[in-house]
Amino acid sequence: MNIINNVKQISEKVKDKIMRVFDKTSLNNLARKTGFIKRSTSKTEGEDFVKLMTAEIIGEDAVSTEGLCDILRQINPEADMTPQSLNERINRKESVGYLKEVFEAAFRENLEPARSAISPALLSPFGRVFIEDSTTITLNEKSADEFRGSGGSASRSAVKIDITYEVKQDIIQNILIKNGNDSDLSEAETILTGLRENDLILRDIGYFTLKSLREISGKRAFFLSRMLKGVNVYLSADKDAEAIDITEFIDKKFGFLPVSDIEERLPCRLIAYRLPDDTVAERIRKARGNTQKKGRQLTEEYLNWLRFNFFITDVSCEI
Repeated sequence: MNIINNVKQISEKVKDKIMRVFDKTSLNNLARKTGFIKRSTSKTEGEDFVKLMTAEIIGEDAVSTEGLCDILRQINPEADMTPQSLNERINRKESVGYLKEVFEAAFRENLEPARSAISPALLSPFGRVFIEDSTTITLNEKSADEFRGSGGSASRSAVKIDITYEVKQDIIQNILIKNGNDSDLSEAETILTGLRENDLILRDIGYFTLKSLREISGKRAFFLSRMLKGVNVYLSADKDAEAIDITEFIDKKFGFLPVSDIEERLPCRLIAYRLPDDTVAERIRKARGNTQKKGRQLTEEYLNWLRFNFFITDVSCEI
């Protein structure tokens, strides 16, 4: 019963979120703009289709086309469609375009509180500011031929959505839909196309490659990235300098450091953020669970690493 109640609660939250982002009129206007609704006599409204393809099927492992028709009639008794008609409607390019517009609008609305809290002066030195991240969604295993997961019964099929968002102009620059087992690393250099001088890129650790960071700098753009464990840290740009134990050093002297790889050196600033004790404890708990599954043990070095978040950036102190 708890699982059923949780699903119902999530469904209601999604419905509530959709209605707070969109009213019925705006959804229907957007449906006409994208060509999803072409006739004023259409019985299926834009709001009906969004509910059908989102909140109304949360928690369902698989829903047949006949089942979707039943759900649609529950949403709107006048929207009576045959399974064949609904299938054709779902696969129309106008339907895809409509849901894409709805997704983008909801995405921007969700980010607006955080975006509005950023001082314009903070971002003024940069031409554009890009944030790139991804999320993975587990699908029914029947979709494995189309979208491959990481394996196992629970994740045989999954889809990964990679989004690049430009903060200053509130624009979704790019959306990629990939197999769930595709790594973020495969997109590390995609953003370089069209990158301009003075652009800033903010990305998580999954996109970390020294090559892409060097190319960003080569275009006279800037980056801020989580640092990958195993990257050597040096206190000197001298080629004969020895790598230091970064966590030991931070314990003694917290500050900004030059960072580079053991083979290719890249001068930049390192920002070390000491995490709260409860966050560290949760990280260690998860890490121990993962290592036990693999029959391994956590090293003292890795335990020390878990106490911090490390970021590297080529943005100067003057900015």
